[in-house]
Amino acid sequence: MSKWTHVNASIRFDSILHKHPPLPTEKELGLICTINNGSEWENSFIPCGSEGSLRYNVIKNPNISDSAAMLVVFYGDLRDYDDEREIMHYFKDLVEGQSIRSAIIEIDIEEEGRYIYSYNQTDKVFDLIKCP
Repeated sequence: MSKWTHVNASIRFDSILHKHPPLPTEKELGLICTINNGSEWENSFIPCGSEGSLRYNVIKNPNISDSAAMLVVFYGDLRDYDDEREIMHYFKDLVEGQSIRSAIIEIDIEEEGRYIYSYNQTDKVFDLIKCP
């Protein structure tokens, strides 16, 4: 029987005139892996289960005078994958050096429990606010 890990996350990236700090690119977010592009999985660092990786949608704010430059929404169901620490390592690397206003990450590992992290803007770390 397969074990599934379900991920739901949202990260708000702030930037002055959408240039400082530079916003992450899709290359920095990682190659989304699906069952149809299995040959490309070796080149991706985004967390991947046996049937595909996390997915994301990028929402860019067209108003460059706003500090809220971009929102990235992550979601996915990772089959045969249960390493919460590796998922958090991906998110920690992603926000390093960025101006993050807020972020929330929910990782639900079947038969283990739900982990919820909130970004602490003062300390620039993810605080675990709920665990199994």
